[in-house]
Amino acid sequence: MVALCRTMDVLPTSDPHYAEYLQTFTNMAAALKAVQRPDGFWNVNLAYTNDYAGPEASGTSAFVYGLAWGMLHGYLATNLYLPTVISGWNALANGALHRAVDTANGAGFLGFEQDAGDQPSSGQPVTYTSVPTFTDFGLGLFLLAGTETYQLSASPGITMATPILSNNVLHLNFTVISSLTNSTLQLLQTGQLNGGWTVDTSAVLTTNLAGLSYCFTTTTNQAVQFYQVLLTP
Repeated sequence: MVALCRTMDVLPTSDPHYAEYLQTFTNMAAALKAVQRPDGFWNVNLAYTNDYAGPEASGTSAFVYGLAWGMLHGYLATNLYLPTVISGWNALANGALHRAVDTANGAGFLGFEQDAGDQPSSGQPVTYTSVPTFTDFGLGLFLLAGTETYQLSASPGITMATPILSNNVLHLNFTVISSLTNSTLQLLQTGQLNGGWTVDTSAVLTTNLAGLSYCFTTTTNQAVQFYQVLLTP
């Protein structure tokens, strides 16, 4: 899934193989959506849920990344796949990522990561606290999923940069690429990606380059927070 996305990122659409790769990608997306677990993860064995049943984070990260990539590139319908991505990301952020030093693994540890292997039985059992014996490809996939999901939080016409948190002040830089010239910009935030969005009335809008680049500055005491920049006529 990830390899197809990364390949199509650099392959010209005129390449004779592009259409084949895209068809494979969309077929995979539909198949993966159909077998997502109710908790947002995917199983180690996609075809047989009772075979080593349980969540697995590296595959889930890869699928969240791929589905988000597909929506951002216009290949997948947002109304069909956004709930799948939201559910998958929340599973990773809330179900796999250790948030406090409540286990021997410590905060920031990623649970449910399977060992490198060639079949579902490899590296079992895969648990919240099990430590896989491999280089950190699971972390890389988790970061890919996060960065791609983050881009979905910007409304059409806006591209967002990586947020910067300094001295409990969050700086969100973004560029307006819309043709809407007399528009209102608002910063929305939520504690859960699929939760209710609220307007951040403390956000201050500053201009870096008139009409093009802006920076929202807002204080935050939230350990977990998602932001969305809303552009309205």
